[in-house]
Amino acid sequence: MADCAAAGRKNEEFGEPIVAVVTLPGCEMTLEKLRERLGKLIADYTLPRELVIGEVPPSQPGKIFKHKICD
Repeated sequence: MADCAAAGRKNEEFGEPIVAVVTLPGCEMTLEKLRERLGKLIADYTLPRELVIGEVPPSQPGKIFKHKICD
């Protein structure tokens, strides 16, 4: 995994489910695999509900635009 980020996506029915964005050059990841690995480290309600494989959108100083993750 080269880079990753997570943020809540607004959803009228579910509130703000967590979306994980990961950059994975030459590697495969599924939502189930990610949730299994993270489930050993964080609480169930904080686990991602959606996985997006792609570039994590950085700003100029290298910080992450969380609002762009959920677009």
